[in-house]
Amino acid sequence: MEKKPSQYRKAEALTQQGGKIYQEDWNVETAKRLTQEQIRGFREDGYLVGKGLFTPKEVRALADDFMQMHAEGPIPGCFEPASPESADGDILKLYPRMMHPHRVNDLALRYLLDDRLE
Repeated sequence: MEKKPSQYRKAEALTQQGGKIYQEDWNVETAKRLTQEQIRGFREDGYLVGKGLFTPKEVRALADDFMQMHAEGPIPGCFEPASPESADGDILKLYPRMMHPHRVNDLALRYLLDDRLE
C-alpha cells in the first residue's frame, strides 16, 4: 500500500508560520490501525500509551528537555509553576502540565510531527 503525502508536513509548515490547524485538516491515511481495545481505552481514559514507539534514548532526551524547560522558569501561556512556598506541597502546582509545548519548544514540535505518530 502506497502512503499518500503526510498532512503532518502541512501542519509543520502552518505551525512554523503561526497558522492554526483544525481537525478537518488532518486527512492522514496510513496502513497502521488501532485495535478496538485501544480505541475503547482511548475513549474511556482520554489517552493511549504507545509502548516502544520511541526508544529509551529518545524518551530520556524529551524528558530532560522538559525538565530543562521547568528549571528555566515560567513560560506564559504554556507553563507557569507555583513557587514551593505557594504550592504548599501540591506537586501539581509545582509541576503543572505544559500547554502546547510544541509552540515554544523545537524538540516537542519534532516529536509531535514524528512520522511514527501517523
